[in-house]
Amino acid sequence: MQSAPLPLAIASGVLGGVFSAAVLVVPPLLGTGGDGRLCEYIAILITLLAVHVAARGVATVRPESGFGARLGFAALAALVASAIAMVMLYGLYAHWRPLLLATRFALEAERLRAGLAPDAQALAGLAARQAQFVDAGYQAVSGGGRLLFCALLFAGYGAFRWRVARRLGRRPTTP
Repeated sequence: MQSAPLPLAIASGVLGGVFSAAVLVVPPLLGTGGDGRLCEYIAILITLLAVHVAARGVATVRPESGFGARLGFAALAALVASAIAMVMLYGLYAHWRPLLLATRFALEAERLRAGLAPDAQALAGLAARQAQFVDAGYQAVSGGGRLLFCALLFAGYGAFRWRVARRLGRRPTTP
């Protein structure tokens, strides 16, 4: 008896979300850095891996499933993973390290002021975005949204590639 692909997609999304959130949250929480984009890129790769596992799992469990089913279950995994990462980022910014965003904002403003010729337009733009820069909810949705966007693109590409290979009469090797 074959299992349903829904629990497989959700489990893949949960694992991807937990590991992505760990990569995003643990370094700043421990104070070991994590301010750069490297942690974000690693989290995106982990989320893409979760989406790939979900799509491959659906292809294994239900080989007769079509484009919509494969894309839907991969999108579900992407949504679950990004939602978990979003909640964890909000926890980081709002509860565990509430001054982290303000510190990052102050460092960015100081970096702009310390230049050889301080750019007044860049400083004005930074001051105009201060509310967004230090808002925990905005930053959490922004980080989770980036994960979701990249994962949905990857899910769509994988499902489309599978469909094209199938139409050409080839054995699809990817979801």
